[in-house]
Amino acid sequence: DVRAYATWAGKRLPTEAEFEFAQRGGLERKAYAWGDEFKPAGRIMANTFQGHFPDKNTKEDGHAAAAPVGSFPPNNYGLYDMAGNVWEWCQDWYGTYPGGAVTDPQGPATNPIGWKVIRGGAWEASEFDCRSASRWFEGASPFISDFIIGFRVVLVAEEQRQFARGQATMPPEDAALGAVGLQFGDRQADRNAGVTGIAARAV
Repeated sequence: DVRAYATWAGKRLPTEAEFEFAQRGGLERKAYAWGDEFKPAGRIMANTFQGHFPDKNTKEDGHAAAAPVGSFPPNNYGLYDMAGNVWEWCQDWYGTYPGGAVTDPQGPATNPIGWKVIRGGAWEASEFDCRSASRWFEGASPFISDFIIGFRVVLVAEEQRQFARGQATMPPEDAALGAVGLQFGDRQADRNAGVTGIAARAV
C-alpha cells in the first residue's frame, strides 16, 4: 500500500538518512527533534507513552493512541510529528551501519528476513525510541498491517523546483495538508529531496 501510494503520487519514501536529517531539523547532536530535554520546562513535545513504560500509560499528553497531525509543535524545519505519534516507514532495508564516515547512505541491498527500517517512535513508544538517533524495524509484507506505523513521502528536487517557479501544481492532497519543502543541500543534485508535510497515514 505504501509503495502504491508513493508511485501514484509521483514520490517515494525517505531513506533512513533523509528521515533523520529531517527529524533533527538542523539540531545536530541533540537527543530529540527539539533539543536534549525530553520535556523542556515540563512541556510535552510529542505524543509518546506517558507513565511507567510499558504497563501504565497515564495519557498525560491527552492521547491514548495516535493524535491528530499537528497536535504538537513542529521542528525547526516546520515538520510535524517527526518524533512520536506513529513510527514511519523508511525506504531502506534494515541492517548494520557501514563503518566510517558515509555521505547519504542508502542502506543494504536487501534484508534476509524482510525487515525495513522504521523511525520516529510512536504513541506507544518510550522517550528512548523517540530520540533522533533511534531506529527500529518491521517486516515489510503486504499481509502485515499495524496501527502504530504510518509514512510520509518525499519529492525529488526537480519537482520541488518546479513548484517554487510555479511551473507545476501541488497535488490537492498535499496543498490541503500544508505541504512544506526542505532541501537537502549536501546531497548530489540528482538525489536531492524535499520532505513534504503530508500526514503520516496508517499502513
